[in-house]
Amino acid sequence: MAKSFVPSQYDVKITPIKRNHNQAWLKMRPGQNERSRMTWLYGLTGLLVFQLLGEMAVRLLHLPVPGPVVGMLLLLGWLFWRGDTPPALDQAAKGLLNHLSLLFVPAGVGAMIYLDALMANVWAVVLSLTLGTVLTLMVTAWVSQKTQRRSTMRQPERSDG
Repeated sequence: MAKSFVPSQYDVKITPIKRNHNQAWLKMRPGQNERSRMTWLYGLTGLLVFQLLGEMAVRLLHLPVPGPVVGMLLLLGWLFWRGDTPPALDQAAKGLLNHLSLLFVPAGVGAMIYLDALMANVWAVVLSLTLGTVLTLMVTAWVSQKTQRRSTMRQPERSDG
């Protein structure tokens, strides 16, 4: 009798998975840690809801800004108003940030396709990238200082006595 090469349900080998805190959401198997998986899904849904709100605001108000940018600003305002990050949103953001490099693949492909147009406007591209980077660093430093001051103001003073 010939042996079948199609695996049956009895041929599956189950091996334990070593968990890394940063990538645990990616390695989950069905039936394992369903609460964690749902928490990540709730966080991703929250991110998509803010993107949808941004898209709606842009369409209703005819703003010359992309909807996801407005959604990100709405999310930022909500987080400042709330004062902390919900665990579900934190878990979803960390999971997406772990794989952020994958989001640069379409941009790289587009740069290769339009290489002639980029080379024709090389000085405008260099100037905009430089100014954008400097502006981003300045805003990041300012936000970091504000949040650091805010967090030190919230901490109660300790008495070492």
